[in-house]
Amino acid sequence: MTMHRFRAFCLAVALGLSLVAAVAAQAQALTAATVEGFIRSIQEIQPLYEQSGSQQDINKDTVDADDKNWNIRDWLAQAALEPRVLAILKKHGFQDQTQWADVATRVMQAYTTIRLGAEGLNARAQMQAGLAELEQQPGLSAEQKAMLRQQMQQGMQQMDQMLEEAPKADQDAVRPFMTQLDAVFEVEE
Repeated sequence: MTMHRFRAFCLAVALGLSLVAAVAAQAQALTAATVEGFIRSIQEIQPLYEQSGSQQDINKDTVDADDKNWNIRDWLAQAALEPRVLAILKKHGFQDQTQWADVATRVMQAYTTIRLGAEGLNARAQMQAGLAELEQQPGLSAEQKAMLRQQMQQGMQQMDQMLEEAPKADQDAVRPFMTQLDAVFEVEE
């Protein structure tokens, strides 16, 4: 398992975060200690994930954001059978894999929301402008325009959802750790 696949795995989790919005809304606020625990635990879990014989072959070309099977909870449920994984989670302040997955989901959602920030709003404005330009394209059939319009509207809805889902308190807790999270997710400025 390469780092590329691990990043694809993390991306798949981030894209599937809308599934756990209800959990995040009910959960306690993230703290600096919780975010640090997540960062340290993922750094220790990553090599186990990469070496795991039960890992799914994740490829950025085959990851489907709508496929609910691509979920960190699924992998952790299998991996939790291994005492090393549970020991790592407990060492970093988590009771079990479910609590860790909830925190991981919230941290990644807040991270993504912060990263998108103004860029997301700018991208949305560009999509709206593109939608207006689409109607003026004489070379496209009505069917092509309808298909493109639907795709662009879905993209805007997903972006809106992502920008709105992470609670401000979670974003505030995650913001001081952006550099560390960039390293975890291998994001380059």
